[in-house]
Amino acid sequence: MAERAEEPFQSCLRQIYEEMRDDPGRGFGEIFQEKMRTCLAALPIRRTEEECFLRFAAHCGFSEGDMQIKWMEQGRDELARTADRLEAELAGKSRVALGIGAMSGLLLVILLL
Repeated sequence: MAERAEEPFQSCLRQIYEEMRDDPGRGFGEIFQEKMRTCLAALPIRRTEEECFLRFAAHCGFSEGDMQIKWMEQGRDELARTADRLEAELAGKSRVALGIGAMSGLLLVILLL
């Protein structure tokens, strides 16, 4: 999987693999969270999204595949809701910026007359 991932995830996934191979006594969840936390620190994401991503490792031990799928779908839905909310905020901010720009233009025209 690491070969198909882009940086910084490629090197992070390799480090996770090597750590699992070198220290089989440590759990996947612990190693995943430790290595991914350092990897995600360099990315421009919020703390809530980082925690949502890191929760993945805590749920890898489900014995039932259906539960893993449900958990991943919940995480995907949560991220989709966050993306929708941010897009709505961006649209509102764009309208405000357009209004301010138009008012500034009118003010400049009035001052020049």
